[in-house]
Amino acid sequence: MKKIVDIPNDKKYIGYIWMSDSDCPLEFHNPTVLNRELSIDENDNPFIIEGQLYCKEEGGFEKSYSIKYTDGAYIVTEYDLNEFHRDKASIKFFIPNRIKASKLKFEQYWKSEPDELCEGMEVFNPGPLVFVGFEYK
Repeated sequence: MKKIVDIPNDKKYIGYIWMSDSDCPLEFHNPTVLNRELSIDENDNPFIIEGQLYCKEEGGFEKSYSIKYTDGAYIVTEYDLNEFHRDKASIKFFIPNRIKASKLKFEQYWKSEPDELCEGMEVFNPGPLVFVGFEYK
């Protein structure tokens, strides 16, 4: 399982980090290096309630990180977007809460799996839902 310290803090991200003592998240609308925001200890208080970070840099580095704080522990998920088949993705938008962007942008990936209810034929089932930035009006 990934930890917050596993997220490279020398990369430039778009996204947000919502701290437990804040009414609204820290937002990163232009690619921003997150040295200060991600240099916290996982035992510190205030803690990160939720975060979504997306980084795309030259040289093929394209990753998305999801941070959730649940039951006293962080769940950090890293998605390497170079490992997904983009042609099997659909774009989904969600209306944010207390974020300046008009919408949060996610890519919904699909995975092909045999389905016993379809005589074992391959069907597409939802795979990861990955944050890839904001949309503005």
